Amino acid sequence: MWDVVVEASHNSDPDPANLDRYATGDALALMRQTLRSANDDDVTVVGEPVLDPEVTDISPQKAPDTVTILDCVDDSGWTEEESGAQSESPDPGEDQPRKVDATVRHDGLTWQVSQLRIWEQGTC
Repeated sequence: MWDVVVEASHNSDPDPANLDRYATGDALALMRQTLRSANDDDVTVVGEPVLDPEVTDISPQKAPDTVTILDCVDDSGWTEEESGAQSESPDPGEDQPRKVDATVRHDGLTWQVSQLRIWEQGTC
């Protein structure tokens, strides 16, 4: 999912066609809203976030269909450019990694991120 979102952010693509292969429900809506808002604001993003996912729960233990993931995302290298000019330097503290909680579900065929909560900077 993140690979699709990062590529779409680089291309100012508000609705990448294959995002729904990796995300569904609330997570898909959040990622589409974020990409559309950036496109509406004429924002292009450069760089990439650094991900550090950790599985914190698997259920049920036998034949799991739900996985909970905790990530500490460093998005300080994933920055916005507006109309070709890089945005101003962030305020102190804005370069801190942020907590991301995700629920990933298996529908019998594929695994998809179904819930996603992205916390404020400095939460992990």
